[in-house]
Amino acid sequence: MYKIFLLAGMLMLCNSAPAQNDVFKKLNAFEGKWKMQTKKGEYLYESWEKINDSYLQSKSFLIKLNGDTMQMETVTLTQINEDIFYTSSVPGQNDGKGIAFRLTGFANNTFTFENAEHDFPKRIVYQFTGDGSLHAWIDGGKDAADKRNDYHYKKVAL
Repeated sequence: MYKIFLLAGMLMLCNSAPAQNDVFKKLNAFEGKWKMQTKKGEYLYESWEKINDSYLQSKSFLIKLNGDTMQMETVTLTQINEDIFYTSSVPGQNDGKGIAFRLTGFANNTFTFENAEHDFPKRIVYQFTGDGSLHAWIDGGKDAADKRNDYHYKKVAL
């Protein structure tokens, strides 16, 4: 009898694993290179790479008007058990340690990551618009959503 319950429990876990991965699979839409022109005329890029079924990695960099390239941020998207984390590392900030934001919402191709303990941003949102565009924004969270920076990217390559 014990073996039957053990086998039934294992089958339930196996059947729930694909459902847990469904949202992470949708994050594969990040894969490729995204480009945005800043108000100054410089170009900001996010280059995303799928490492495996539960790990995506991005490097963002700015190409200045004089042609110099400056690394801005490294981001990982990872699934750990049932949670998905967006972890950002910015050169020269936080002693080189990443800041993790947990996925708190997904609807209509919009992914919301939050960390209420972080000073700013508290929320990072990515919205795929379906026309090769990506609208991202960071803000101060639910209590300070008006403190917001918007980023409008176009996909330029896989």
